[in-house]
Amino acid sequence: MHDVKSLSWRTLFAKRSGVWRARFNGLAITSEVQFQTKLNYIHNNPVKAGLANEAESWPFSSASCWKEGVSDSLTTLESPY
Repeated sequence: MHDVKSLSWRTLFAKRSGVWRARFNGLAITSEVQFQTKLNYIHNNPVKAGLANEAESWPFSSASCWKEGVSDSLTTLESPY
């Protein structure tokens, strides 16, 4: 992650400052509640950005699979918890 940030900053934003945070902060998801919260957040990003009226209608989302309970070739509906 450091190399990606460093290269992209030098290439694209060399004359600006404050583009990246000091470090990459990963979050370990440790419960079903956290998993569902993050999944809902991800599914609702296109709606919040005005790209879709509902999460299930965004073509690059697994929201419809989760809502209908049907897996597709890319989505496994098994929670890791």
